[in-house]
Amino acid sequence: MKGSLMKFVNINEASKILCCSTRTIHNRILDGKIKATRDGFGSGSPYFFLIKDLYAYRLFGIPQYIKLTRPQKQQIQEYL
Repeated sequence: MKGSLMKFVNINEASKILCCSTRTIHNRILDGKIKATRDGFGSGSPYFFLIKDLYAYRLFGIPQYIKLTRPQKQQIQEYL
């Protein structure tokens, strides 16, 4: 797997990828529509996202990259 797919981004970068506000991302996290990792240290942004999960949500509406089919995963890899 490419290294760019395993990259983590913060909530500000995620809002640029998804073309929405950070408030909308918070709401989608609470609704379970976007998978996020919490930072246990409490400094800066409390959420981090895998870039592959964000693109899975943006392109297919599925919250996790691992739940995509093989052709969908190939499409995301070509997109990045």
